[in-house]
Amino acid sequence: MALKIFNIALLLGFISACTSDSDLEVPTIQLFLPQQNATYTTATPLLINLSCTDDVSLYHYEIAIGSPDTTLTQPWDTLISKTINGQNAQLDMQLTLPNNLQNATYWLRTFCTDRLDQLSDTSGVSFRLVNLNDNVAPNVNILSPNINNTVNVFSGGTLVIIGTATDNVGLLDMKVYLQSADIPFTYPNHTPIRYIKLNNQSAYQIAEVINVPQQEGFYNLHLVLRDAVNNLTTIPIVLKVL
Repeated sequence: MALKIFNIALLLGFISACTSDSDLEVPTIQLFLPQQNATYTTATPLLINLSCTDDVSLYHYEIAIGSPDTTLTQPWDTLISKTINGQNAQLDMQLTLPNNLQNATYWLRTFCTDRLDQLSDTSGVSFRLVNLNDNVAPNVNILSPNINNTVNVFSGGTLVIIGTATDNVGLLDMKVYLQSADIPFTYPNHTPIRYIKLNNQSAYQIAEVINVPQQEGFYNLHLVLRDAVNNLTTIPIVLKVL
């Protein structure tokens, strides 16, 4: 009889050891995709690959995606939360990117929990997303001078160009070209007199001071605005140097 009681006590002790009170280890998570500092495009879905493990049983995982860029006019933020089971879970998913995605640096943060709601460490990466569905060229509005007519300037002086440029996704850069009117302009086969990197911002205030050539005659001034997927807007200005 004593042996039977001992066996029952041993069994109860074993069951107690396997209850939730014995689950003292937090789960772990590893993020394999996307990769740190990589660039991905809207041409294909964003691949996400991660692995979760726990000594007893997993419960769920969460993935948050957003951008630290507060200047985005249409920020993309998403949260994915799903239930998982077992001690190991390998997760692969293909996330379709939104059509209006703005080119920017994005971050992904993920963690998992076990059945006692114990959290793993947070795993995260930063990466760049580029919208290849963008076919809209930058919008450029020159406020001064009046570029509908030939602009008269004095040799050796300066010309101030004032205007605005915007883009639905992001402005990559602006190049300024100045050359004699008898030389045909073919972008990008000329050397710009100025290059302005715009870092994919959605709007830019143009305020350029151009040094006028010393020699009199006609010149062509071109402003070329380029967005993140190489859509171009070229603004031609005809100068008559007096």
